[in-house]
Amino acid sequence: MNLSNSQNQEAISYSHSECMSEILDNIKSVTMEIDQLEYEFSSIKKRRSLLKSGFIINFFFLIIILCVDSYFTLLLTSPGGSLLASSIEMWVALIVVAGFTFFMIFRVLKASFLLFINHTDVAFNTFLSNKGIHTLVDETRFCNTNLSKYRAYLNKLRLLEDEVSKLNSETFLKEQIVSVSETELFTLLSLSSTPPPTFHYNADHISF
Repeated sequence: MNLSNSQNQEAISYSHSECMSEILDNIKSVTMEIDQLEYEFSSIKKRRSLLKSGFIINFFFLIIILCVDSYFTLLLTSPGGSLLASSIEMWVALIVVAGFTFFMIFRVLKASFLLFINHTDVAFNTFLSNKGIHTLVDETRFCNTNLSKYRAYLNKLRLLEDEVSKLNSETFLKEQIVSVSETELFTLLSLSSTPPPTFHYNADHISF
């Protein structure tokens, strides 16, 4: 069956067996794509939870390092603190604590930013778009859009399967199928050769 060459003909003849085979192949292909999209969609909630856990862990370590920083400050301001301040070991410890404090502040800010942009569809849209950043919000939209599209395809394919299965002749004309238009028929019978859409989450690689 050559759909591309026969699209513009007024009466298009189809082989019953070829058409049914393509319909069944596409039903299988579309069903697999729906399963994949549903799995991807279900993973979004888990990945958001991981982002929240990452923020909590980073914040917890920041609190610890701030407590250590406060302890060193208390030591230096207590009686005898001037003696501690004169030791090299104390200054090395202070430099390490200060460096780790700034590092953890950055980690907390980045974790909170990631948590925010992966939960809201309002803020930083221009910034994210300019940097080519794709968030979990974008992935949710991607999954919902494509699930709706592929479920609609599957319903039409099943209607088409039902109609074609009722035709007894070995060949039939397009005019004998009423469930879809000529363009839709061509699309539905070409789905298996169309690469499925993909989404690439990259918000975790964001740079400031």
